[in-house]
Amino acid sequence: MDDEVGLKIEIYYSEKKYKELNYIYILLKVLSSKRELFNEDEYKKIKKWATDLSSVDNLLYLIDKINLKDLINKDAPKYEVMKINTCIDFHDNATYEDTIFTKNLEKTIHANIDELQSIFPYIPSWIDVEWFENSKSLKSLSSGEKILFTFLINLMYQVQNINNRSEYDTINLFLDETELGFHPQWQKKYLTKILDAIKTINNKKINLIFATHSPFILSDLPKDNVIFLEKGKQVDININPFRANIHTLLSHGFFMKDGLMGEFAKGKINQVYNFITKQDTSQIKTKVEAQQLINIIGEPLIKKQLQNLFNEYFEDNTMTIDDEIAFLETKLNALKRIKDD
Repeated sequence: MDDEVGLKIEIYYSEKKYKELNYIYILLKVLSSKRELFNEDEYKKIKKWATDLSSVDNLLYLIDKINLKDLINKDAPKYEVMKINTCIDFHDNATYEDTIFTKNLEKTIHANIDELQSIFPYIPSWIDVEWFENSKSLKSLSSGEKILFTFLINLMYQVQNINNRSEYDTINLFLDETELGFHPQWQKKYLTKILDAIKTINNKKINLIFATHSPFILSDLPKDNVIFLEKGKQVDININPFRANIHTLLSHGFFMKDGLMGEFAKGKINQVYNFITKQDTSQIKTKVEAQQLINIIGEPLIKKQLQNLFNEYFEDNTMTIDDEIAFLETKLNALKRIKDD
């Protein structure tokens, strides 16, 4: 019946059959949630019908016979059944027939945030709401922007749920590499954005625990608040990451003991050195090839030292005319690029 459900949902959306969509959502939500959240008798009815029936229309007819007010177990935590309760209220109040709701829903694409406030409490979670800032929509954001926005909304949602529960006075948030996919500039602002989001809604003590490979997040944390791990074991690192240089954090805080250069570039530089010093391990075979690689090195100190070494080894050696022409053309092109820059 899965294919039929998917097809029916598409049809109901296109025909604006909000009552039927609401029923399907309740059904799927009940079947995918913990059964202890629901009244045992009503849960068994839904479970049996979903198993036995092959028609969505028949299922919707039968689910109408469920006492939705008794569907939720009275002892169920409010935050775990909040979405279903919104759908039950949506049905009990016949909101799907309310002209204020339907008109506001249809004009949301042109409405401002204040106008939408009136219908927010009645919007069940199966309604797809698209957000715009001027002409830019949420769906048009980059993957990193979507991740950040979605994460902050979910974070605020969960914190708000716990804030409403009096039995807790402290919230522990464990964030396991949640900065993945973010541009470095966003990683720099990540902790600030989290704190700004939380403080607008929080009324309890919050502990933030990060597991991260980001030197930018690490640079926002004092040493006493950081535990360094290597191969799963705590190690002592003699640096204070707070406002520390990113290169220092990478080389020490993340144990990059072989330098910060890419392995491919490092291998090419080693091959140039081995060629100049006449070691057999180099894959470079000509002076022209060696000079071309020296010309594209971006680190000035390494480039200068290799060039000096190259000149020292080869200044007295003769080249063939073809080699000399190719060598001089390579140097001329390099000088032209410097001039253009």
